[in-house]
Amino acid sequence: MTLANVLVVSDEPIGAVVRSALAHAYACEMALTGDAGLAAFSRAQFDVVVSDERVGDARGLDLLETLQARSPLVPFILLGGAGDVESATEAGRRGVFEYVPKPLDGVRLTRSVQRAVVLRRQHTTRSSGDATSAGTTLVGSSGPFVAVREAVDRAAQSSAPLLIIGETGTGKDLLAARVHAMGPRRHRPYVVVNAAALPANLLDSELFGHVAGSFTGATRARRGLIAEADGGTLFLDEIGDLPFELQGRFLRVIENGRVRPVGADHERSVDVRIVAATHRDLSFAVAEHRFREDLFYRLNMLTVRVPPLRERPDDIVALVDHFFQRALSRTARSPVTTIAPEAMQRLQDARWPGNVRELAGVVERLVVFGKAARIEPHDLEAAGAGLRAPDSVREEILSLRELSQRHVEAVLAEVGGDKAKAVALLGIDLSTLYRWKRRAATGH
Repeated sequence: MTLANVLVVSDEPIGAVVRSALAHAYACEMALTGDAGLAAFSRAQFDVVVSDERVGDARGLDLLETLQARSPLVPFILLGGAGDVESATEAGRRGVFEYVPKPLDGVRLTRSVQRAVVLRRQHTTRSSGDATSAGTTLVGSSGPFVAVREAVDRAAQSSAPLLIIGETGTGKDLLAARVHAMGPRRHRPYVVVNAAALPANLLDSELFGHVAGSFTGATRARRGLIAEADGGTLFLDEIGDLPFELQGRFLRVIENGRVRPVGADHERSVDVRIVAATHRDLSFAVAEHRFREDLFYRLNMLTVRVPPLRERPDDIVALVDHFFQRALSRTARSPVTTIAPEAMQRLQDARWPGNVRELAGVVERLVVFGKAARIEPHDLEAAGAGLRAPDSVREEILSLRELSQRHVEAVLAEVGGDKAKAVALLGIDLSTLYRWKRRAATGH
């Protein structure tokens, strides 16, 4: 992950103090005036803005208002006087992420920035222009993964909605970014929203926008992320968690290209390519009346299933090498230089329930906490891999229910999630399949 970009706006010596406190972990740019801050914000993307309460003759809160109109999801941290209750209260009312008092505590500021970066990257990531900057390099040459990559590249040339399905940690976000990067909209906005990361009331406003005064705290209008993606691509991650009451409104965007902000009397037209992703079984959610059937069919026009890592073990060596080199570049003093063949074999034999994301974390820990030049099999346990040597693996003793559930999962994986084919192979009807899946999900 690249360093977060922080814009520091201050004309006082404290600005240098702020930059010094943050420079070890973040890419910082200084602006000595409010105008310089606005210019910097126009030419580059920032994850966080840290501003003094006053910058020359300008107020930091006035700068906040201007920046919020341009990019409402960028957290704003204001540096103000200790004990100035009036300023702190106004800052909170106007949407400041955190009010940090002076004299400055570098540790407190660093933690505040860290929380702001996490929030920014958790809720939404926006990349305007060429989406190759979003990290669209796909590592793997196995048959299953090559088929997925080819399907994604073909889907990129269409404007129809695309649904990417796969387990958590399989890299659905990278595939979505590649769809944008390989398509005709690649020089237009790319907006990412995680439906599971925001509460329903906030997600409504963030997606569709709102007019000033439409609810308490809505002091000014907001375009909404769908409108921000106009002409480009909107990636809605974890769409299976989209609140039911918002699904009809989102369906209207897909069908008619129309969006109505909260509290607005009129709709506006948008031209947006919709890419959605989920780890959930949407057809099961439809049967349970938790997901709209009409929205499911619209999203399911083009579908790409991302295979879990256990179905592409031939890619593990290449993935480990990729993550290994990345970890070494971020940990210059690590003594680790290589991985023993026996350790690599253990990595290939693992099931990886957390998929590529879990593998990346294990490799990172092996490099950061490694004490010798070569990673050995015994180092894997310390890195939290949770792996056992092949000769110590004992077959699990499963109940008949657990065995049946695993068999059903294996059959569904084999037929690519096609339930009609699955019930034919299993010799059961569709209602029985849903009942089994419900039992697996609830435990009874």
